[in-house]
Amino acid sequence: MTRFALAWLGFAGLFCCLGCSRGGPQVVAIEGTVTHSGTPIPDLMIYFQPASGRPSWAISDKNGHFVLDYDPDYDGAVVGNHTVWVLENPNASDPLLTQGKPRQKRSPEMHAVLEKYGSVEKSPYKVEVKKADRNFQLKLD
Repeated sequence: MTRFALAWLGFAGLFCCLGCSRGGPQVVAIEGTVTHSGTPIPDLMIYFQPASGRPSWAISDKNGHFVLDYDPDYDGAVVGNHTVWVLENPNASDPLLTQGKPRQKRSPEMHAVLEKYGSVEKSPYKVEVKKADRNFQLKLD
């Protein structure tokens, strides 16, 4: 092969690789457990709100485990500074709701968690996401 042909093939390969790369912010995997006073919190909506851009979110399972979701293609959160805030998940599969009965009253502990961390404006929980973390401990104390 001539030098010209090799150079052209190298350029074409580089162009193809660049065309396949994902543009936009760097998203890294974040999953872990959310707790209050050492007790896992189930059915909690968790938001990681970056300084600018799309937030990531998750719903904790019965063991307080969560996996952040960024968009339909990526799990995790963008690299950078975030405010973490939470909401109680109005679980549509709650048998009391399907029977038309009111939900159980919120515990004083849960009320305190939501009072402190229940909005992006007042939550004091700040975190810097630098790299993937599959054992993130979200302690809402």
